[in-house]
Amino acid sequence: MDQNATEAAFLEEVSAFLNATDFFETNVGSERTASHAEAGINPSETESSQEARDRISNDNQVSQHLTRRQKEVLRKKRYERRRKNERETLRDMVGALASRLEKLRRGSTTSQRYTLMNSSATGSAWRALAISRREQRYQAEGEKLRLEAAIDEQATYIAILRELLP
Repeated sequence: MDQNATEAAFLEEVSAFLNATDFFETNVGSERTASHAEAGINPSETESSQEARDRISNDNQVSQHLTRRQKEVLRKKRYERRRKNERETLRDMVGALASRLEKLRRGSTTSQRYTLMNSSATGSAWRALAISRREQRYQAEGEKLRLEAAIDEQATYIAILRELLP
């Protein structure tokens, strides 16, 4: 008789533990009823109707909790996927801007050579070179500002991601 009381207390502790944790599944109630039926025990004999209602209520709460947790996981995955796509887009943008800058640099050197060859007087050649260099500097400064803005934007995204990710 003492062993039955110990086993009953143990089963109550296990039941309380399963109700308190996320490991408890919603189909346990139907499994319990099926196991009682296999053993030839009437479920109404083993627990009162109030206990059955409480157990069903707990099952529903656990079910809603799992659903909420699954939604949170899906929401987090979508957010991470969106951030990953954004990072890839920014990397592509940096690559495109770098290649554009390189083309501008190559194009301006070609135009410098052309200007120097076509100028007849040495004074105008130096003037043309100075003008060409100034234009090149303005283009480079403008491109530098655009690249710095892109870098600042990326740094901001990285800082935000670091705050969000553990």
